[in-house]
Amino acid sequence: MRLFILYIIYGIVAITVESTWLAGLPTARYQFDFLIIAVAYLGFSQEWRRAVPIIVVFGILYDAVSAGPFGVAICSYLVIYALIRLIITKITYQSLVARFGWIAIASALDKALTALLLFMWGYPIGISEMMVTRIPLQALIDSCVGLLFVPFLAWYSELRWETLFRPKKIVIK
Repeated sequence: MRLFILYIIYGIVAITVESTWLAGLPTARYQFDFLIIAVAYLGFSQEWRRAVPIIVVFGILYDAVSAGPFGVAICSYLVIYALIRLIITKITYQSLVARFGWIAIASALDKALTALLLFMWGYPIGISEMMVTRIPLQALIDSCVGLLFVPFLAWYSELRWETLFRPKKIVIK
């Protein structure tokens, strides 16, 4: 329950920051995607019973604020999580190069799945083509941000309520 609440707070803050302060950074076409980094991290660190509810809520949060059809992010995030869990015994995630590569793969897969779902649901082909042409640079941006955020997510996942709300030591003179 603790992990669920902490990650829901992370998701709300990430969506808020992405859609307000960082909406035009680095450009209007390419944006930071903090949720895909968290989905990749959850894929490598948490079992499905703990991670899937968090990922579904991430997808709902993202779909609620995006202009696309509802359900695209949920499907994309769940597929990415499932693929990471399928190959987890064969890969490493601890080195910086591996972190960079796997977050790039997760980001590219997210954009490709989104484009495929939009195409399958009858949206104009130009939207899907635009998403596919943005994949390499968006994956690079997400990977660079992921190098900074994965250690933060590791620390954040280990937080306990006792450490957050424990009274500080009182010094009396």
